[in-house]
Amino acid sequence: MTSPRELLYALATICLSTIAIVGVIYADPKTVAGALATLAALYIRPPKQEQGGVVPMTLLVVLALTGCKVTAEYGATGFRSSSVEMTPQASNPIPSGVGGIYTKNTDNLPRFVDTSGNEYRAGDAKHIAISAGVPGSAVLGDCWTDSTNGNRLTCKEDAGDLVQRFEPTDPGPIGCGGTPSTGCFTSVTIDGAPAEAFFSRTCTLTSAAAATPVNCLTDADVPATKRAYLMGWHAKVNGATPWATTANCWIQDTGGTSNIFVTMAVAALTANAFVSDLSANVTQQSPYSLNQGGTLGLGLEVACNANGTGSNLVVTVFGVSK
Repeated sequence: MTSPRELLYALATICLSTIAIVGVIYADPKTVAGALATLAALYIRPPKQEQGGVVPMTLLVVLALTGCKVTAEYGATGFRSSSVEMTPQASNPIPSGVGGIYTKNTDNLPRFVDTSGNEYRAGDAKHIAISAGVPGSAVLGDCWTDSTNGNRLTCKEDAGDLVQRFEPTDPGPIGCGGTPSTGCFTSVTIDGAPAEAFFSRTCTLTSAAAATPVNCLTDADVPATKRAYLMGWHAKVNGATPWATTANCWIQDTGGTSNIFVTMAVAALTANAFVSDLSANVTQQSPYSLNQGGTLGLGLEVACNANGTGSNLVVTVFGVSK
């Protein structure tokens, strides 16, 4: 019959072997060496039978409990030679400051976790991590979908964190530092040459307030380093009442009468008249006839020398800013 002493030796052997195996799994040479050394000592110089007593038996019990503790702590059944088993969790169980891996129960997919707590879902290559804003660990070349911005794809480039899909209602900094209020692109070129911005505007001048300039092309429509070039125009007396009292009306830049493009004498503003460059009583000034353009950064407006009478004068101007 096996004695209690022999049973305890057998249990200690099993537990020390378990400790050594766990040390191998976790690549801990100290644990492996300690377990094997103790195991060797146990059999090289076993306690004599007559020394039975409390000390040898207590040593064996401690060794047995230690081995069982290691087995329970590391869950030996979760490790195999070809796989690792994880019970799905509702949230990240890995403490901050260390990395790890766990399986989430919402989709039953493993997550790699970095030391900052950022999670990276395992799966096929089509999935991109979802982040509420810029991930704290994002580095140059990283991409994510931003849950705070319609889950739009965003990537970290030299120019910053750039949204990769153009959204007409909210373009953001696509290719430049622009915003929706100032326009996305700061300049457009065609084969390397600056493109000219075309404009076409219509404004209405009432005879009773003809001396007060009416804006057709705002200053905001002309960049500070560009000029408005009038390429064409026409005017319509929109009614049966001819103009009177007023002597002249003209198209000028918003700087005033120092830069007039075209002047219409009141004699041209008859009932329902359509007035253009081919009409009588029309004078073309140098900013228009010589294509000199307006003042840098200024738009275009229509004004007259005095208030008068007559049906509304509808003026259309078109050209480019460059």
